[in-house]
Amino acid sequence: MLQTAVPTLRQPADFVSGTFQNALNARIDNLCDLVTEVAIPIILCAILSVPALALWSISKAITLLTGNTPNSHISSSALGLKPDLIDLPTVEVARSVDFRELSNRFNERFPADDYAADCGALQHMCQDTYDWAQTDPETPRFSDTARDQLFYAQLACELAGLEQKLLTGTLPEDKVRGLLLRLAQGAGRCRPTWVEETHKVFLAAHVGDAAVQNLLSYVQTYKEQILLQRIQITDDAHHWHRLNDIRLSPLGDELGLDTSTCHLDIHARELGSHEVPRVRQQFMADYSNILRLLESIANSVNANADPFDQNIHTFVSNAVRNQGLHGEQSVEDFVADHCYDDEYQMTPQGAEIALVELGILVS
Repeated sequence: MLQTAVPTLRQPADFVSGTFQNALNARIDNLCDLVTEVAIPIILCAILSVPALALWSISKAITLLTGNTPNSHISSSALGLKPDLIDLPTVEVARSVDFRELSNRFNERFPADDYAADCGALQHMCQDTYDWAQTDPETPRFSDTARDQLFYAQLACELAGLEQKLLTGTLPEDKVRGLLLRLAQGAGRCRPTWVEETHKVFLAAHVGDAAVQNLLSYVQTYKEQILLQRIQITDDAHHWHRLNDIRLSPLGDELGLDTSTCHLDIHARELGSHEVPRVRQQFMADYSNILRLLESIANSVNANADPFDQNIHTFVSNAVRNQGLHGEQSVEDFVADHCYDDEYQMTPQGAEIALVELGILVS
């Protein structure tokens, strides 16, 4: 669980250069986790007489207090790393696509009685974008501003790319259902967030065979989750717009955020220069919790594996070999013992090795 209280702020230089400081911070975080995740359950177990949960809590305590604390720290030179942009269809191609087919496919998969609001929202978004696409570009709708034109052009291209991916039969049916539901739920938000939500679904649909790009995408998502959590403490109703404020500022590229659609948000404003240091310091304070970063990356890898990402497994195996971690063990045995569990789920240690190989972490 990510921190919600504002920690003591430290200068970025302290954060990226002090291995001892990072280790100390990790131990402090572990002690906090020990209280919330272990001590309280053990007390409850004693009261409720639940021996299985008590054993789990003791095991958790051993994990937190022994040598599982990561030994790596963030590389300051790699903060701006981000995945490559995925090519979208052109506006000309997008204008020829009937986006309403996406809502039709949603209707086929989800019962109208249970998903009436989602169905209506998706139908409205697709119809609105289709109506824009059918308008002669030489004589745009009178009500559309210049930014509206950019907004709908981007949205049309994103939806066209999604339709190509979702409706061609190249993805498993359960993933198609999940992505269509995410798209419909995103359509239920205010119009300025349509591009943001559709873009996220588009990226999720294109998680494919490129291990490096997938890992960079998971790291980027984690960074934005950190920022969103901070924003939601004070401005939950407008959190996407406030995130776009940060993306529009120099921090967008400095921190490796997704800046591809933020300029289309009519409610976003570039972060003031006086606000940048504060936001940067808060981000660094949260991002310095390496264990939570690694847990997030491992969870993302496992959630998107269907059922097992061979490309990332190969990447991790090569990283173990390159970093000389296996010692007298074979690479295969080391990876099986340390990087994946018995159910082929990536472990935080496996994520750490992968991020060191990418240069995001320094061991």
